[in-house]
Amino acid sequence: MVPRFILHADDIGLSRGITRSIVAAIDEGGVRSVSLICNGLAFDEAIDALAVRPHVRVSLHLNLLEGQPLSAAGEVPLLVDGEGALSTTFQDLVRQWITGDLVKKQALSEQIKREFTAQLVRGGAALAALHRPVDQLRIDSHTHIHALGFVLDAVLASRSAVDVGYVRVPREPWHLSPGVDNLKTALGLNTVKWGVLNRLAGSMTGKLQAADIRFNPAFLGVLHTGAMTVPAIEAGVAASLRSLQRAAGDHGEEAVEVLLHPGKATAAEEDKWRRRPELRAYYRSPHRDLEAQTARELVRSEVFAAYFEGS
Repeated sequence: MVPRFILHADDIGLSRGITRSIVAAIDEGGVRSVSLICNGLAFDEAIDALAVRPHVRVSLHLNLLEGQPLSAAGEVPLLVDGEGALSTTFQDLVRQWITGDLVKKQALSEQIKREFTAQLVRGGAALAALHRPVDQLRIDSHTHIHALGFVLDAVLASRSAVDVGYVRVPREPWHLSPGVDNLKTALGLNTVKWGVLNRLAGSMTGKLQAADIRFNPAFLGVLHTGAMTVPAIEAGVAASLRSLQRAAGDHGEEAVEVLLHPGKATAAEEDKWRRRPELRAYYRSPHRDLEAQTARELVRSEVFAAYFEGS
């Protein structure tokens, strides 16, 4: 079976500007799948937009990086800053886990499970109100934190409250891209992230298979994040096809996720991240304009017509 690909945008619901630019990428480009941030400032606006776009696949984007927790801040002290906002990064979670004793690790796991469950319950209820199926919720996360073993365990533990049926696995085939500095790619931070996530993906698949949870056969979007041009996607699709052809077995009905970040905050929203300048720069980056343009251009490409859902 030749795998299908689906163009996916993370972060809908995070802010009004980000949400509206993702909606534009749906309406003007090839985006057919989104990840919804359940504690986002524009959660309700995102739900309203999805209500009139029933063709868009929705995953719930678990978030410990920013915004107000849906749990009481006092119940998740290891996940929040002094003002009660979520502030945990991928690196910080690793540090807390490695340096913590057994009691600290148990507390961290319980607090992650508590907040994830709250986010999943809110997201599931909103999808149910849209008459979307909620008996097999789709899950991914901000900065791919769910790839960490103890975080994925918390996702699986949340199944006592919600039905998780699909989890993104960020396993991406190595490929270089025309039109970019491939030496910089090979030596850069994206490759470090790619290597870490691909290493974690192996243990993820074993746990998901044991839990009878579906996952994507491959993924594109870490190695060239911020520079996901049409040629980069074409190179990634070719690499994915080669990789999956070498793998034994049927890859099922799940599509290969091709991740873009076309959602861009407006200048008027910059104050929302006044205490997090790294996030302000990230959400206002011109790379987001580039990837929004990619979404518009991709639908006119031969690779989209041949392999992508929604073509």
